[in-house]
Amino acid sequence: MVCILKTKESFIQKLFRSTLQQGPIPKHIAFVLDGNRRYAKERNMETISGHRKGSDTFEQTADWAMLCGVQEVTAFVFSISNFSRTAEEVNGIMSLLKEKLELKLKHPEELEGKCYRFIGNWLLVPEDLKLVISKLVMVTKHNKTIVINIALAYTGRDEITSGVNSLLHGIRHNEIDLNNVTESLFEKYFHDFPVSSVDLFIRTGESRLSDFVTWECSDQAVLCFRDEYWPMFSCWKFLAAIFYFQANTLCMSSRSC
Repeated sequence: MVCILKTKESFIQKLFRSTLQQGPIPKHIAFVLDGNRRYAKERNMETISGHRKGSDTFEQTADWAMLCGVQEVTAFVFSISNFSRTAEEVNGIMSLLKEKLELKLKHPEELEGKCYRFIGNWLLVPEDLKLVISKLVMVTKHNKTIVINIALAYTGRDEITSGVNSLLHGIRHNEIDLNNVTESLFEKYFHDFPVSSVDLFIRTGESRLSDFVTWECSDQAVLCFRDEYWPMFSCWKFLAAIFYFQANTLCMSSRSC
């Protein structure tokens, strides 16, 4: 079945989006792209082919999110713990990401409205990939429709630990008054770019948080766990997650009244 959510909207697409927007739309959705390896193994494919399929699925999902009016998405692409995998798989994922980003830069029309940002431990990212990332960030920094955060060499604990170290450095060098430290100030030391609170957290293949956007989910994020592997995630499953968010949000609102 072909998904009706395409970049150019027909009448029925506009009607569908209008129906969606009768309820609240999450401003920020976080995705754990889990199950690429298992998807490949069950189909006797090479592991990297599963990751490639997963990458394609996220690109489509970001387009669906933008069409629905979502303002920000964050994808957990590569955890710091993933460096313990075989060198072949790690290098394959990094090469695939570099290839994908270079392709985006060659087709600027596909970047329209999309502001790409990267979060994670910059010291662990290969140098050749850093160059491509930096260029993509610069090229898209003024785009306003949707922010696409790529969590690379990332964990929530490392994010918080790095923020604490940066904050302590500022205090030691009299750049920050300890008495003025607040949550909002602390958050500014997490990344080079601000990441907003998560409204909807979607994970495929497992029912775990896996140390992803720990701080950003701490308020009132709706958690949506799905059984399928990430490469099998479709627009219908995305819309089901949006409806799930709307139902939970309305339920929370009714209890607070």
